[in-house]
Amino acid sequence: MRGVACRVLCREDALLQAVTQGREYSDTHPLRWAADAAELLRDAPAFDWDRVVEQARRHRLTRELGESLAVLGEVTGEPVPVLRSRGRARARRAEESGGDGPLTPTRAERVGDELRTWARREVAPGERVTPRHAALWLKETWALPRARAIPLHALGRLHDPTPPGAVALRRGDALGFRHGEAGTRNLGAGWWAPDEHGTWSRGREAVLVLPLAEPDGEPYTVTLDLVPFLTPTRPHMEVDVRGAARWGFSGTALADARRVLRIEAADRIAIRFAIRHPISPIAARYDGDPRPLGIALRGLLLS
Repeated sequence: MRGVACRVLCREDALLQAVTQGREYSDTHPLRWAADAAELLRDAPAFDWDRVVEQARRHRLTRELGESLAVLGEVTGEPVPVLRSRGRARARRAEESGGDGPLTPTRAERVGDELRTWARREVAPGERVTPRHAALWLKETWALPRARAIPLHALGRLHDPTPPGAVALRRGDALGFRHGEAGTRNLGAGWWAPDEHGTWSRGREAVLVLPLAEPDGEPYTVTLDLVPFLTPTRPHMEVDVRGAARWGFSGTALADARRVLRIEAADRIAIRFAIRHPISPIAARYDGDPRPLGIALRGLLLS
């Protein structure tokens, strides 16, 4: 460039980047990636497909590459290889269904996809995913304080301890969860640092603990102000409140939401939120934030 030597991707690596990024949502240039990929293929003296497949395996992108190449061959007519990247069980189900329409992934396939997505973010390319990595993934997914808590959580026997410095509440008390507000001291496992929206959940589960200053043996009502992470690419979200409720949220932008919980008489309230399929803003094409988000807790009122 202007007489200065610089390094650029080879055609094979540039193609892998183009076709895997092309699977991401875009409402402005949805097929520009296909034009870029076709241009890389045309007039190439030779194309090393073995390198493309090798790099896809190293970066855990084999399935994404196979799906993208199928679309590329259909919309551009370029000769591309057919990659059988689906697992045996999924391939067998596709064969039994005759290949008509998309297959709904099973729970095991969804879990496998979530683990591969986590590994792409946390495990170095080419490094083998070990049981230790799986334990770290479960710790993050279940929002646990330590990996040693995984067996107890799996058996449903995990105790949610009261965080040090948690604010004890009386009826009529309110808490806020933005930066600098006292409610952040009542957050257990599963939350990021507070910001202007409140405090975002960081995995598939998050815990809120409310010690009670003067329990009176009567049921409580907890009114929660939340912000679900909704975008045009993820307009629906479900949140289970363990043993209390199931909430559904719909929309295409960040907006306040209010939900009410009825809690039986107790000396202490522990609320565990289970967020179905948290997603990062960068994956949702919202902004460059790579953190998986579910709901932001803004405030609550105890009555």
